[in-house]
Amino acid sequence: MKDSVGLIGKGVEISGDIKFEGTLRIEGKVSGSIDGGTGTVSIGEGGLVEADITSNICVVEGVLEGDLTATTRVEITKHGHVKGKVITRDLIIAEGAIFEGNLEMVKESSFNSENRHTSEQPSFQAA
Repeated sequence: MKDSVGLIGKGVEISGDIKFEGTLRIEGKVSGSIDGGTGTVSIGEGGLVEADITSNICVVEGVLEGDLTATTRVEITKHGHVKGKVITRDLIIAEGAIFEGNLEMVKESSFNSENRHTSEQPSFQAA
């Protein structure tokens, strides 16, 4: 089931807690919490997420208002807007993207020890 793909399409509104494995693409509106475990959350250009997200990878093309923890990578594309705290190992912010909030860069192994910083430098890339 790890390769499964879910879609919350345009015009769909969901309120509550979502837990999944695989990939979830959001083009509608979600409020609550999203637990993607080792999966990927993708917020489409028209998507609005008012939730805290935990996943392996998160790509934001739309709007995210909430805290985001991604163990591997967060990518904010040129139309993306993130407002909240981001905790991740790698961060990619495209030219034109908006990020309002706090950033905590951590080593992947530190996600197993309460998100504490380590001496290894994570990568940061502005596109």
